[in-house]
Amino acid sequence: MITLQKKDPHVVQALLFYCYRGKHSDEPPNSTDAPDNPMAFNALMYGYGEEFQMPFLKQLAQHKFLSNTMLKADMDKADFVAAIPIIYNKTPR
Repeated sequence: MITLQKKDPHVVQALLFYCYRGKHSDEPPNSTDAPDNPMAFNALMYGYGEEFQMPFLKQLAQHKFLSNTMLKADMDKADFVAAIPIIYNKTPR
């Protein structure tokens, strides 16, 4: 059984969308608790993929995160900095 208490409803919506469609939006949800940039949002989705044992969600989130960082010379460094605490707090060590 998966418990979703204390999870942002918009992030849960993104998780459910992934479960039914096999993808999630590049745009973060409109929420006060969810990250407001794609890199941080994909880092969060990776963490939830780990928490809920969803390897394909982790793989997709990792791919989207890397495509937002490595492949873009004009990457927003502030977005990357915002993703760092999520990476360290939501992923296994």
